[in-house]
Amino acid sequence: MEEYVTNRTEEFDIEISSDHFLDVMPMLNEYKLTALETTRDCVIGEVNKILYANGCYCILDRRQQKQIFVFDESGKFLRTIGRQGRGPGEYSEPSDFFVSDSMVVVYDMFMHKLNYYSLAGEFLRDQELSYKVYEVEKSPSDDGLYVVAGDNRNIEDVKGFEILKLSDNNIAEDAFLRNDYTMNFSNGYDLHIFNGDIIYAKALRSGVFAFDNSVPYLRYKFNIKPAPLPDDFEKECNGDFTKFKRRYANSYAYFNGQYWETNNYVGVGVNFQNVPYLAIYNKHSKRLDVGMVGIRYGLTDEDINGVLTSVLSGSSLSIQGDTIVGVISPIKIPQNMRAEIFSTEDDFEFANPVIVRLKLGK
Repeated sequence: MEEYVTNRTEEFDIEISSDHFLDVMPMLNEYKLTALETTRDCVIGEVNKILYANGCYCILDRRQQKQIFVFDESGKFLRTIGRQGRGPGEYSEPSDFFVSDSMVVVYDMFMHKLNYYSLAGEFLRDQELSYKVYEVEKSPSDDGLYVVAGDNRNIEDVKGFEILKLSDNNIAEDAFLRNDYTMNFSNGYDLHIFNGDIIYAKALRSGVFAFDNSVPYLRYKFNIKPAPLPDDFEKECNGDFTKFKRRYANSYAYFNGQYWETNNYVGVGVNFQNVPYLAIYNKHSKRLDVGMVGIRYGLTDEDINGVLTSVLSGSSLSIQGDTIVGVISPIKIPQNMRAEIFSTEDDFEFANPVIVRLKLGK
């Protein structure tokens, strides 16, 4: 991999222990669960990305409904952004999106284009991309884009690079992190923004990158114990994720790509022997808490901790300062907690996901 800056790197150890669940309650300031309206016009099959922006929840269902849904803070359905098709303002598959102060930009990986909409959902224009990419994110400092690159082996200037910086006319002006053995997959949430920084969290790596004025640096490095991946595992797999799963996934502990950061904490998801763990690192005290995550069914009391750790280890989160927004399926919420959200017990069975807002900061 090409050189990057390491003199700003913060390093910590993640020691996996299988004897306890992670307890997030001592770190929690507050939380709130909000049911999303469910009608014929807004049935969400799968949440692939969520953004809280401009007072609204924007939710991407990439594979099932192939749609972006917008809800207000109370959970009321407001609108969709674009629709499936091949005409103006339509997309074959909405693969990724971001929201600015004035527009929503949707990336269609199958059509290799960006669709631009107003916040009210009005189609403005589209623009073709010259490169294969997995994800897109607006540059915090200018009108350009950062993208997670796909297979561009036929384009000499960007061949083998993981991240591209595109100018406002979508031409690559910079390419970063050269790696001839990059795994041929994307989690769909490798790239995001926190406090004005572009963050790149690639699964299976031992660290997370960020960009400062287009200079990549290793933001965090984590040493996972026991059974960390060998240094040459990518080369041995030659970039083939199927080979990784067959050779390494069941025997080693590895970063699963689930990463988030607030003003006070860093969350890192780890898989070990097919069990999901979450490590939460306190940036101020340097304390690290690690444990299994998930709902412990059968408890006599509300398993609030299980619900919240399930959200924090989820695939898509929206972060602002100390506030984290995610979702959880209604069927995973304990019965006595559902009663506080839904008017009748039958309402939850076919309901949309529940929004979970929580604030860490103790």
